[in-house]
Amino acid sequence: MLVVGGNCPDLAQSLGNGCSINDDCTKITCSERFVDKDITLTLDIDKCADPVAVTARMQVPDLNIDWSHTYDSNNIVAVPGFNVGYKGFSVGVYVKVELNSESDPLNMKVTISILCLSCFQLRDIYEI
Repeated sequence: MLVVGGNCPDLAQSLGNGCSINDDCTKITCSERFVDKDITLTLDIDKCADPVAVTARMQVPDLNIDWSHTYDSNNIVAVPGFNVGYKGFSVGVYVKVELNSESDPLNMKVTISILCLSCFQLRDIYEI
């Protein structure tokens, strides 16, 4: 679980390899390899919105994908066009954002999941 507050040294340490956070703790960027594709996921946190909003942006150069969605509550959204063959299955990619904007500081959890399109099974693969 990521905790975003006014000071983020602890948060920066809890991010995985390939991830960074800006000085005011409102932008997290992660570059990773996911289902055999290079992706960049950026999370922009609007702490002034009521309720708090998080815009997730995913870029996948190999598939010409530059997608974004703004979340203001818990939700899972498909990344259009991110359907690939992976380990013998056709999979779609989803980004799930869980927000607890009632807490101070804000609690946020972001998960990238694949849905096996031929077997209808959602599996969490990558968590920020």
